[in-house]
Amino acid sequence: MPFRSPGRLITLVLLFAPLFAGCNAWPDDDLGETWVSGASTHKISWIAWSPDATTLYWISGGASTPGTLYAMPAANRSLIAAATGVWGYPAPTLTTDGREIFYVASDPATGGASLNLATIGNDGTSLTATRVLSTSFFSYLAAPDGTRVALRDDAGDTTVQDLAGGAPVDLGGGLEPLSFSPGGGALLARNAASNGAATHYAVADTSTGALTYLPFPDDETIWLVTAWTGESPSTVMVSAQVIDLATGAATKLTGLGQVDALSGTPAPTLAYGWGELECLGPYTNDAGDALCDGVYDGLFRDDLGTGAHDPIAAETVQALNNSDLFAVSPDGAWLAVAAGSGVIGEAPSTAITVKHLSPPAGVAAP
Repeated sequence: MPFRSPGRLITLVLLFAPLFAGCNAWPDDDLGETWVSGASTHKISWIAWSPDATTLYWISGGASTPGTLYAMPAANRSLIAAATGVWGYPAPTLTTDGREIFYVASDPATGGASLNLATIGNDGTSLTATRVLSTSFFSYLAAPDGTRVALRDDAGDTTVQDLAGGAPVDLGGGLEPLSFSPGGGALLARNAASNGAATHYAVADTSTGALTYLPFPDDETIWLVTAWTGESPSTVMVSAQVIDLATGAATKLTGLGQVDALSGTPAPTLAYGWGELECLGPYTNDAGDALCDGVYDGLFRDDLGTGAHDPIAAETVQALNNSDLFAVSPDGAWLAVAAGSGVIGEAPSTAITVKHLSPPAGVAAP
């Protein structure tokens, strides 16, 4: 979905392993090494890697009250407060080159919120040249390359802004932005005003506003766009299935409750999410149904092409909500978990742990 993913579809680059010389491969039943704990990890509402995986970002707070945006370089693990008064929803967005970040901040003067765009310094932690893009919006979606932003207002109208100075493009009402094409020239949106399958989804030309409808069953929900062909979505996720829009072929993912992150290059190849690893208290009810009292939660990694899956980390204590926030580096080599983060960051977090992920069997290491 457009505002959840700390792993938005971004251009992927290689990780330089020497920066992580202190981290080796960790067993699958371990969340990894603690990088930071304490006040800075309290109620984390968002966590993400930079595109080159050299810096880890997160927001402490930001769910019910404005929080602090932290940045931590992997090379020295120094904790930097990059910005204050930042909200975790709508979530920040890093551009594909890692040089800019979109984020929503509180405006003490008005009591409202503003959508900001800031330049990230070469150190990966300093924010400069901050621009206020809007103070009147309900939600936003940024193009991966940072050239455009779609703003949806309280009335449900969507406008695409060209950040180079072009005229705004009004897409009208009823469209819920889902995903920009890699170059920002097209925008896939759910058409809430549709009354039939033929118009349930629309692909908008972000320069002209022209709409092309994407026939898709109106009782189905596109969860993520996993691949584009030019300016047209070519592969999407519906629930736990990867569907090729050209052929209709579907690949079912297993083990995941829902997909929260993707990795791979040039197009995503792996999906990540929480799932049930083991039943802690199996029992049979009076009707003879096999049920479970509590589960041992795990993070799973599924192949988008085959549906094959394997566990990459597991909770070491019983947990029932599968809700710890996590981020996978774009190349799939590193996992960061905000342990104890709870539902959208409302439960007190305890620490951020990081571990190296070995590639799936038969896949070369990044």
